[in-house]
Parts: sequence; C-alpha cells; structure tokens
Amino acid sequence: AGVPLRVTHFSADGAWAFVETAILYGWVPVVDLAWVDEAFTTAYKTGRYLALTGDETAVADEAGIYRLTVGIGALLPLLDSDGDGYRVLIPVADRERRALLAEGWIAGDRGGIFPLAFTAAEVAGLAEKMMGQPYGWGDGYSGRDCSGTLRDLFAPFGLWLPRNSSRQAAVGRVVPLAELPPREREARLLAEGVPFATLVHLPGHILLYLGEREGRAAMLHTLWGVRMKDLKGREGRWLVGKTVITTLEPGLEAEGFSLDIGSLLERVDSMNFPLEPAGR
Repeated sequence: AGVPLRVTHFSADGAWAFVETAILYGWVPVVDLAWVDEAFTTAYKTGRYLALTGDETAVADEAGIYRLTVGIGALLPLLDSDGDGYRVLIPVADRERRALLAEGWIAGDRGGIFPLAFTAAEVAGLAEKMMGQPYGWGDGYSGRDCSGTLRDLFAPFGLWLPRNSSRQAAVGRVVPLAELPPREREARLLAEGVPFATLVHLPGHILLYLGEREGRAAMLHTLWGVRMKDLKGREGRWLVGKTVITTLEPGLEAEGFSLDIGSLLERVDSMNFPLEPAGR
C-alpha cells in the first residue's frame, strides 16, 4: 500500500493494468489502483515519514475502519507522534478510484521515525522479527525471497536496495572473491566484513553477514533450498523455505547424517559494503 507506480497500458477488457514501480513491474487488477493528482502527490510527500518495523500491521482510519495492511520496509507520511504511537497519512480510494488521504494511527512498537539509526543492535532487532518467515519467490504468497528480505530490512534505515540479488551485490564498495579458494573467501569475509553491513553474493542468492561465531561466518538469509544427496547418491534439495541464520555451509546445521548438503561457500563470488562509496 502506498507504493507509487506508473500505468503503461491496460488489458483488452480494462480489468487489468500493467504497472511499473521502482522495484518491479507486472499486471495488477485495476480495482487495486487509486489514481493520484498533483495535489495528492504534494500532500503525500511531507518529508517526514514513519518507517514500519512490524509486519502485518493493520491500519484503521479515524473512524476505526480498516484501510490497509503494511509491513517492514514500508514508509508512510508522518503527521505527529505521542508516547503511545504515530498519526500518519494513509492512501484510500473513492468510488471512482481516485486517491484520497485519510489519517491513521500506528502503535509505537510497530514503527519508528525515518530513518532509524543504523546500528548493529537496531538492525539485529529488526532482523529478529523476520526470522522464520516463509520464503516467497518474488515476495509472493505473503513471503519474501532473499533480496526482498534485505531490501525491506535496510529500507527503514534510509538505504534503498535494488530488487534482485545481482543488482544488490553491485551497491557500494564491491570486493571480488571468485578467484580465491573457498576457504580463503570465508577468511577474507571474517577479516574484512562489517557485521550487519556487508552483503555476500553468489549466483542467484544474497546474504547478510552478521559476524563470527565459533570461527565461522554467520549469515542471515531467506533460503528456499540447497542441493543435496542422500546416502544412496540420489540428488534432490534440502528444503528450508524461510528466513534463517546459517553458516556458508548450511548443511552443518541439518539434523541427522543421511544428507550430503551442498555448500554455498563454493559459489560465493563477492562481498559488498552498501554503506561505503563504490571504488573506495
């Protein structure tokens, strides 16, 4: 809710609109859209925003009528705050699907004034709320994928990340690792990585470095699955399907000894520091 977008064309029956946003594009039902004008846009861009820090946050208007649900990564225009919560502007639609502004209220434990202070403790506290959430490819089915998790995790701190993992891996200062042997890649990460501020990329996947634990790099990521073999040599996937903390060899955390879990470490090709300028 509240995501600005551009409509480029409609389906033949007029029921669907093809839209573009800053992060993705695709078809949406026309009944899910509200058309803005210049006055609405000016009013919505207050310059003061509330960063949501709780998923599945239901927001009602002044009359107590439910209007929308927002989650971590969302921003809403902030009007004022008190000790209990925040008064915000929320977008609603009239019968002609024109966008209007209403006032809503969000509890104090569900948001913070944007941008939040970027500290390891603040990032960790927000990440903890995302632990165990289901994997959703393309952020579908009420879940997030690997890049969606990191994008929403960093947004409340004022850091905008692109949509997919390969583009996220190019933000800030990039350190190539593909030419190093796998163990040296992890050693380099442990020596130079900044906990909660270093991304680690491998083809099709991206992770957040949390720090060292028992001599290994601890990583936060939303993982669908890893290649594996059973004792008979049959190949398949060890399905995880949620946001977890693992090493770069997640099979080490698997229960039992009947699986040979593939290593992510062998595929790591770079780490990057999104808070640092490129080329530093």
